[in-house]
Amino acid sequence: MKEKKLITTRKWVSQSKTTKRLPLVIFSDAACFKELLKYRIPSGLIFYQPSLKDNKFIINFGFGNGTYSKAQVTKASGRDQIIFTYAMRSNLKPPKAFQKSTAIPEKNIKLEKDRLIVDLDVDGGNGSTPTVNRSSVNPIDNKSLSKQIVSELNDKFSYQLASAITQQLTRSDKFMNRVAETVGFKLASTISTRTNRLSESLNSTIKDQSDKSEKRITHNVYDLFKEAGWLK
Repeated sequence: MKEKKLITTRKWVSQSKTTKRLPLVIFSDAACFKELLKYRIPSGLIFYQPSLKDNKFIINFGFGNGTYSKAQVTKASGRDQIIFTYAMRSNLKPPKAFQKSTAIPEKNIKLEKDRLIVDLDVDGGNGSTPTVNRSSVNPIDNKSLSKQIVSELNDKFSYQLASAITQQLTRSDKFMNRVAETVGFKLASTISTRTNRLSESLNSTIKDQSDKSEKRITHNVYDLFKEAGWLK
């Protein structure tokens, strides 16, 4: 019987023209899985900052600022899993472990100071003794989240709620008819008001221009009569 993989990479994929996506999958069977769940916030998301250094995939859960990624627990083949990804520039060569799906032995994993460190060098064998330091885990609660993350979650929830309400309402013929009637009434009132204002403004402009023209013509006629000697 083929042994199930507990932790594995997947072959890199193109995320865009400028980046490659490097996935790392941790299944619920792995010793570190339960420790990772402590970093979930109430909405079920796990926020982290990924990096690569010295052929190690580093997942930092205790970041304070900067860009970050999001993961969550999903299910595959009857097992829960968490997929962490790292975005690499497309002009760089991914580590050997991401050239194809590669099983990572649990001995290559350690969790310290809110960082999961995964040694991608698997040439030394496939031992199964986990080296997770449980005492170093500092659970993250809702209060310790940054304002930026909380704001994003709130915005996302508000958008989803508004979208759901809009979809429900726009499917109602009665509601749409009422909207049409209300909008039509308001538009008619607005158009009438603006038309009256435009008419008053136009009449005022015409009267003003007429008065000016009348004064100018009267003045010119007076000068003409005066030059002709008709006025003494």
